[in-house]
Amino acid sequence: MATDENAPWGRVDDEGTVYVREADGERAVGQYPDATPEEALAYFTRKFTELEGQVALLEQRVRGGAPAKDVAKAVAHLSESITGANAVGDLASLTERLTKLGGTVGELTEKQLEENKAAVAETLRAFGQLDIFVGNAGIFDQFITVPDFPEDKLSEAFDEQFSVNVKGPLLGAK
Repeated sequence: MATDENAPWGRVDDEGTVYVREADGERAVGQYPDATPEEALAYFTRKFTELEGQVALLEQRVRGGAPAKDVAKAVAHLSESITGANAVGDLASLTERLTKLGGTVGELTEKQLEENKAAVAETLRAFGQLDIFVGNAGIFDQFITVPDFPEDKLSEAFDEQFSVNVKGPLLGAK
């Protein structure tokens, strides 16, 4: 059995079930058959490390100026992945880091809007006017028919397609 000293975030019981320690107690995350308790704990710790890497990558993307909409989608996806994850590690700290990134999305949106306004102002200063606007963005439904589209994804897909293909150029032209 893995000891508390070696595994502050989890343990393996005598039947081989692996548990993660959370603020409100322990939660079973799975079993690793035919393995030692150390191997089982290491397996579920690696699953945490993968999640941690995804959060770190998203943090780097934010620092690099990733589009706010992309960040918001990634935060939502990772939040779902971390909630109830079958992993052993400090899941609460990952949730906290994602919460901070979620708060950053609004700031990032404002920053990107200001950068766009500054680029337009600089163009106007340099050339006196804008002669053309090209809303060069668009997404495509890949020829999926409505009956074949997964019902639980239809509303989200419509919102995304409308937002990129219609709302994006409208706001860009503004």
